[in-house]
Amino acid sequence: MTKKLIDALNIKSIKNKGEARDLAIAWQYWASEQSLSYGELAYYQDIFYTLAKKYNLIREFKENGIL
Repeated sequence: MTKKLIDALNIKSIKNKGEARDLAIAWQYWASEQSLSYGELAYYQDIFYTLAKKYNLIREFKENGIL
């Protein structure tokens, strides 16, 4: 995973809805090239659920396969 993406996964560094979307897009691209376990997917889903809840993005993230 790129350093930028790892740093962004610290959800305290995400300051607005746009940054949350950008992180989700970058993660989705990265994840598509990985072989992730169910445990790893659950870990990332928890991060994105927290962000989605905070920025009212639950529907959008579900529609785009993030959640």
